[in-house]
Amino acid sequence: MCPALLAVLSLLSPVVLAEQVEVFRLAAQSVHTVPGATVYDVDALQAITERLSAGLPSAPGVATEMARARFAAMSMADKAALQLAARVVGQAAHYRIVKAPAIVIDRKAVIYGVNDVAQALTIYRRWHAGEAAR
Repeated sequence: MCPALLAVLSLLSPVVLAEQVEVFRLAAQSVHTVPGATVYDVDALQAITERLSAGLPSAPGVATEMARARFAAMSMADKAALQLAARVVGQAAHYRIVKAPAIVIDRKAVIYGVNDVAQALTIYRRWHAGEAAR
């Protein structure tokens, strides 16, 4: 194969991350990501619970019964989305994330104030190289 063609093909192949990257954002936030990064919406659980509780009456007994009926009527896909949203909130709490977007790299570094995963990886790699040099 021609070396120039090989170089072009290597540029077109997807980037494989050496690090594990998790992005925690609000649904309305735009984050530039890279292949292999996992993106979570930390406000998904709130959106789902607001939708389930919309229009419930103030009477606790009636509201409880209506909420149970709504939950029972949820599709399997909606229930899976609810479970995922709850896990995301738990994972964000585990990482002690205090604002979004937050980019977690290798489960040990959280980078705030950056909405570009490539930039966050550069920051992390510089920090990690400095830590390794100590």
